[in-house]
Amino acid sequence: MTESLPSTSFTADQSGQVLYISPQWYAYTGMAPGADITAAWPQLIHPDDLPAVAEQYGAALAGGGPWRYEFRLHGADGQYRWFASQGVPEPLADAEAAGRPRQWFGSNLDVDDLKRAQQQLEEKDQLLTSILSSLPASVVTFEGEGLRYGFFNDTFQRRVQGRAMLGRPAGEVFPEAEAQGFLASLRGVLRTGEPYRGRRYPPRPATRARGSRGTCTWTWPTCPCATASSRPTPSSASPLT
Repeated sequence: MTESLPSTSFTADQSGQVLYISPQWYAYTGMAPGADITAAWPQLIHPDDLPAVAEQYGAALAGGGPWRYEFRLHGADGQYRWFASQGVPEPLADAEAAGRPRQWFGSNLDVDDLKRAQQQLEEKDQLLTSILSSLPASVVTFEGEGLRYGFFNDTFQRRVQGRAMLGRPAGEVFPEAEAQGFLASLRGVLRTGEPYRGRRYPPRPATRARGSRGTCTWTWPTCPCATASSRPTPSSASPLT
């Protein structure tokens, strides 16, 4: 049955001796069936990952517990791919009843495509954050019904004299925005999912930069952005002076 699984399945005893491994291992590594897997597998793990793998695997066997970790494994094509490994021990009573050392049942699942996709998303997120942070216009995102700050760029933080704090509700940080009706507009975006075209909000003295002269006016075009829950969120507001 293990031959039909997408992951490599294996069994090991408490000493670390590999008692069984499914054919997927031989297909990926290119090793010949019957080879000494116990001696060979550490040599196929990426050198940067081996210390952590050896530590966690050894601790699980010594302590009678499970393991769960990720590592890069060398394949027959000469390339390393990411795998997620997990293993659980059999009940001690079962081993004692069978009159043999305790065994662990493990699996190695190829997660390389997922890891690469995650890395690409992280790189895109870093690029987007860098672009937004360098814009001369202020950019802010709000999260949830409490309108908590999820992101703001450096321009916005400078304009509000460092008052904004990630995770804090906008109404607590800027009570004047509530009085001016701006937060009610954001809640309308949350409720309807429709963009808010904005109106002009003359900032109160508390929101003006120190040492500024004359007056300035902020406009806040706001639009909903998609979230994992598919709920509309007033996630992008760009005040321009």
